[in-house]
Amino acid sequence: MAARAESTPEKWALHFGVWRGNDFVGCQDLSAEGFGTLKTVSTGSWLRQDAQGQGLGKEMRTAVILYAFDWLKADTAVSEAAVWNSSSLGVSKSLGYEPNGIFRESWKPAELTEVQYLRLSSERFIRPAWNLDVRGHVRSADYLGIPLNDG
Repeated sequence: MAARAESTPEKWALHFGVWRGNDFVGCQDLSAEGFGTLKTVSTGSWLRQDAQGQGLGKEMRTAVILYAFDWLKADTAVSEAAVWNSSSLGVSKSLGYEPNGIFRESWKPAELTEVQYLRLSSERFIRPAWNLDVRGHVRSADYLGIPLNDG
């Protein structure tokens, strides 16, 4: 609830649940800071281990990227993954992301993690064969302070 309560046009996060039938298998996030100026979104996800390796990670990230580029009119999406996380990096590569530097992070206390940053422009995005059905977008964009030119 804090993410919704603390959302402003300057800094926001959308959290999407991912289900297979009635079974919750993960979540996909889309967030931004300074979106009105930067037109950049960030993605993050978590997928239950028994749901990995079935294409769901790629599909759920594709869905939020489609939403960001086609409905929110973002120019760029960024993401990151530990350098050892070949599955996440593979999803990124398959969607057209480009490497954007390796940084040292401390994701866990007193533990060093090398992190690959990634960047995807709307022009490089490898689009799926399917279409995304979005409902309630006008009210969501209004809440986030994102002006809509074409509704």
